[in-house]
Amino acid sequence: MMAPAAEAAIAVAASVIALAPLGAALAASLAKRFALAWTLMLIALAAAAGLALAAALRAPLDPAAAPNPDALGLSLHAAALIAAPTLATCAALAAAACGAWLGPRREAHPAAMTLFGVSAFGWIGAALAHDLLHAALFIQAGWFAAAGLTALRGGQDRAALAAGLRMTLAGAFGAALLTIGIALLARATGGAGIEQVGTAPLGRVGVGGLALTVLALCAYAGLAPVQTWAPAAFGRGEPLIGFLLGAVAPVACLSLVIRLAAAAMRDPGAAFAAQAFIGGLGAAAILYASVQAIGARDLRRMAGYALAAQGGCLLVGASIGGPVAVAAALLQAVNIAIVSMALFAGAALLAGDARLEAIEGLGRRAPLSGAAIAIGSLSLIGAPLTFGFLVRWRLIEAALQAAEWWAAAAQVAASLAAVVYAGRVLERLYLRPGRMDLIPRSAWRVALSPALAAPIAAAVGFGLNASLLWRAALHAGQVLTGAGA
Repeated sequence: MMAPAAEAAIAVAASVIALAPLGAALAASLAKRFALAWTLMLIALAAAAGLALAAALRAPLDPAAAPNPDALGLSLHAAALIAAPTLATCAALAAAACGAWLGPRREAHPAAMTLFGVSAFGWIGAALAHDLLHAALFIQAGWFAAAGLTALRGGQDRAALAAGLRMTLAGAFGAALLTIGIALLARATGGAGIEQVGTAPLGRVGVGGLALTVLALCAYAGLAPVQTWAPAAFGRGEPLIGFLLGAVAPVACLSLVIRLAAAAMRDPGAAFAAQAFIGGLGAAAILYASVQAIGARDLRRMAGYALAAQGGCLLVGASIGGPVAVAAALLQAVNIAIVSMALFAGAALLAGDARLEAIEGLGRRAPLSGAAIAIGSLSLIGAPLTFGFLVRWRLIEAALQAAEWWAAAAQVAASLAAVVYAGRVLERLYLRPGRMDLIPRSAWRVALSPALAAPIAAAVGFGLNASLLWRAALHAGQVLTGAGA
């Protein structure tokens, strides 16, 4: 049993974690200098990350525990014990890296930090949301703030303005799908709670609502083939967009998909349809995104497609059902965040040119950036001694235990495709002479170091020993599937 004071602290932790970047965003809007706005955001997100980790470590691993939502509709539910520390840490590292990219610029404006904070607030809130209605509202905040951040570069690059417009249109379409899907689910189950999805027969109306909701969440997460906004946003937006939409947004959206899939599998009448749709969407994402990643000629675009393929692996795993498969899918969400941070942080060092030619010789010119991209690439492949290997192993193991041979084959195919496009990156990093410029050396450039070192340490560290993370993921799998009730 926990002390009453500790229980009360955990009860309000979810709102504090989500509101920290929003408070920093409001303060940044009043700042006149970028350096002050950046400092405030960094402090707020670092505090949120520390609080999220502390709350996750102190929360009871009791499968019967069901935390009640607070006034904002947030709670540290089972999946949030993994998603919250991951999201807050990624957002803090992204804020630090933002200083390396925008700090030296004369045109750097505090508005960038304001939009960044609002977006981080939205994505963290979506992952912590107790029900779908609150999650949808938080997603809109995170998405449209990110679209504004993408368009903020429109004064220097008209293509960035077009990318922001495309994101706005995609967000509006996704919002329509999400609203209709939630309404259909609410009609079938009697409420917007995610846990309610598995407590009442869904019927055709509920299955249709589930399909629309999952499709909208996958579009926001950037999963192929429904990520029409991703190539322009990753290719033309600031590197900061890669952190937000490559690491933070997918973890938030895909954690909701995992919760929905696990709940739907508890309804015998809807389990087959849910598995067919979610698994089929995941297989399509692996196939389409892998082909596009192989043909990509830009590092950021290749990373976007590669991460979409990894998201497809997550969907395939989540569609299997069962505590082990759900736990493996949650680990894959963490892996996506780690790989995304490694690839986009490494690309941030390039002076606005992320073509694959620009990374030639980067491993010798900038060893830390080269190592981050290399480790991220190896984790995409699922190379031994990386976290990607452990996650891929768990996903295949879950598929084989459930006798879902197609799912195991899909995971293997994703790794084989990654050998092609990730191997091409590794070859350019270390086996070719460098010739492209990097961002200017300045005191701001040091701010990129945490965003480079952290994913390297996480990918290798969890690759060697992820027992604590696996226990938390397995606990979440038991709660979400009802196996521990």
